Amino acid sequence: MSDDEDAYEEPTAPAWMATFGDLMSLLLTFFILLLSFASMDAQRFAEVSGSVRDAFGVQLVVPGKFEAMADDMISLNDRPMSSHLSVIDAKTRQQIATKRLAQRIKASIAAKRMDRLIEVDETARGVVIRVPGELMFTSGSTELRVESLVFLQEVASLINGTPDTVAIEGHTDSSPSSSTTNNWQISTSRAVATLEFLVDVARVDPARLQVTGFADTRPIASNEDAEGRARNRRVEFTFLHNQEPTGG
Repeated sequence: MSDDEDAYEEPTAPAWMATFGDLMSLLLTFFILLLSFASMDAQRFAEVSGSVRDAFGVQLVVPGKFEAMADDMISLNDRPMSSHLSVIDAKTRQQIATKRLAQRIKASIAAKRMDRLIEVDETARGVVIRVPGELMFTSGSTELRVESLVFLQEVASLINGTPDTVAIEGHTDSSPSSSTTNNWQISTSRAVATLEFLVDVARVDPARLQVTGFADTRPIASNEDAEGRARNRRVEFTFLHNQEPTGG
């Protein structure tokens, strides 16, 4: 072997290539980390962007000779800016629905010129229509008066116009019954007679109705005078909150 062959060395990469390679590796790692941080929950982002949009509003119409348009998630609109985030929980929605139903029932009763006789009340259970017993039954009787049928048709329309279950509840005063039946039987029979008319004649779904007789156990006035006893003799229609039809 000659001296020239002994002096030959294999070509190698310059030293700066090692540093350059390390730098590229670090940059690649850095970008991978950035990409992982940039991943987002699309649903959560939509909720947040919607809250921001509702709170601050975004302008749709730009004064001038052109109209702004946008198709991104925070779209442009001309709603006025609100001073705070509007959060309506289930309880508030229920209260709003109850008030609207009560207003609707009152308007319907007023249109029939019966608002001086029939009470409408908003209670924790729901909206209550309170009908004096004398408007629907003669004293001691459990048969509906003919004069009450027009009103009951209106009640049927109200029931059919809502998704609520309606409780029909009969009440008496504390006076002993003069007939062979007692107050429990009278209050229950009157509630049943009312239900039968609503189902058989007015075609209300029976699965949406409940019937109860309370006799004189739930007075709303004193039984010591005639006026109070007249108020206690009544039939109530309660549009119940959060009730599903109970049909089987």
